[in-house]
Amino acid sequence: MSPIIHKWRAHGNKLTLQWRDKTFSKFSFAWLLDHQKPNWHPSTNQKIKPASSLGNDFLDPYNSVDSLAVIDDEKGKTLRVHWAGGLPATEISLAQLRSHSGLHSRYGLPHRKPWKQLPQLPQSSFKDDHNASLKKVLYDLAIYGVHLVTDMPQTAKETEEFIRSRLGPPRETFYGGMWDTAPRKENVNDTAYTYDALDPHTDTCYLIDSPGLQCFNCVAQDPGVGGKTRLVDSETVVNILRADHPATFKFFTDTSLVFHHTEKGLNARVCAPVITVEPDGSLKQFRYNEYDMAPLNYLSEHAIDEFYFHNEILHDTIRECENPIKLRVGDMVIVDNHRVMHGRTAFQGYRNLVGCYVGADDWIMRARAIAEHEEVAKIGQHEESTAAEWRDL
Repeated sequence: MSPIIHKWRAHGNKLTLQWRDKTFSKFSFAWLLDHQKPNWHPSTNQKIKPASSLGNDFLDPYNSVDSLAVIDDEKGKTLRVHWAGGLPATEISLAQLRSHSGLHSRYGLPHRKPWKQLPQLPQSSFKDDHNASLKKVLYDLAIYGVHLVTDMPQTAKETEEFIRSRLGPPRETFYGGMWDTAPRKENVNDTAYTYDALDPHTDTCYLIDSPGLQCFNCVAQDPGVGGKTRLVDSETVVNILRADHPATFKFFTDTSLVFHHTEKGLNARVCAPVITVEPDGSLKQFRYNEYDMAPLNYLSEHAIDEFYFHNEILHDTIRECENPIKLRVGDMVIVDNHRVMHGRTAFQGYRNLVGCYVGADDWIMRARAIAEHEEVAKIGQHEESTAAEWRDL
């Protein structure tokens, strides 16, 4: 059911709504005119009338809001805005208004929650109801960037079926679709297939479109020494750098580094910054893997000195935020490869993780569709006082 408006007021060129759950949303008149129903295709949700065709009606001081009314139509509740200056009434769905109220990020997903230490990973069970499991997995990935599924079967086929049904199809790379990390003595094209420790990193930094998710299903784990999975939330790392080491944050935001992978017939290479941020400063992608860095023969002498100085700070910050966990057979950890770093401690005995990559679009499209119908945060609990009086709807 759509949330119902409790009170409203217009001040300047803004309309403020108070919902019955005591949260607030504020809209400019320009936004209201731009997002009225006739401007959008009813089935495709594509824009019909561009914003550039609005004109300057929303700047007219006489075009304030005169009254509001909530009406019902075949697609739910609609807010009708009556203007004092003679503009035709504007109709916008309440669901559209509510989605604009800061509940989700610019990607239409729940706002992320940075974490430094997680006593217990967000988790669900393979045995859970499909719909409940789907929602839990996608929400945890959107909010925390990590999710643990317990009681997983130990076959690649069943692992793939689960991943396809919740997240999307395995993404094919030169590693294949489904793969495993069992140690190998021959044909080793990545340090993942050794017994060595791996520092926390994100995968495939050398691909322009690096996979969005990485799934690791533990199908074998000797009780011997080592083999712990190391997880780090780069969201927290970036926040620490921004606050405590602004020069380091700036270096890894402004300086593009080269990551590469070479094998017979292949030479993958990407030049990109470690930290990519959105226009509003929020983290878009963290791309970091020292094992895949190309020789530093492309930076200036000064930039090379800066790299070694700032990389030490970055490395220490990552270690400070590290979460080691020992996966049990039947545990599958899923990480957002654009956000959460993974690694492992060195190990003895036999250890094997079956898994795959999943494209960013594949899982985010599903998460966004669920998020459109869920409220995961409260916003605007306190609205500032203005000269305009609150009016009942």
